[in-house]
Amino acid sequence: MTLKIYTDGASRSNPGKASIGIVMFKDDKEIFKKKEYIGIASNNVAEYTALLKALTKAKTMTKGEVECYSDSQLMIMQLNGIYKINNANLKELHDRINLLLPWFKKVIFRHVKRENSHIQIADTLANMALDEEAL
Repeated sequence: MTLKIYTDGASRSNPGKASIGIVMFKDDKEIFKKKEYIGIASNNVAEYTALLKALTKAKTMTKGEVECYSDSQLMIMQLNGIYKINNANLKELHDRINLLLPWFKKVIFRHVKRENSHIQIADTLANMALDEEAL
């Protein structure tokens, strides 16, 4: 079965306090979710960090097919080789993600609109992490 990963990154003030949200599904059943404050970062760094952490976790769960979904068109286009990466921080994160890919049978990166219900879960988790950090 395919593992479906939905990630989101958030940054207030961009760059500013940043966080990530991850939710994973197998057979349309939620099997993992995570929220984490990651410090000061841009929104794009938060998006990449969410995916990196999600794929690192996925490595402990499967060697099979993985579908990664994000509302970050920039990240998805860069991971699919359509857009160039000019930012050194994003390039480093991109390279770290690419090192994980051979572990899996197949990895697909797909852009989805932020209205997607699973992306909304990841978005909510990221914002919860930011709100908790502010307390």
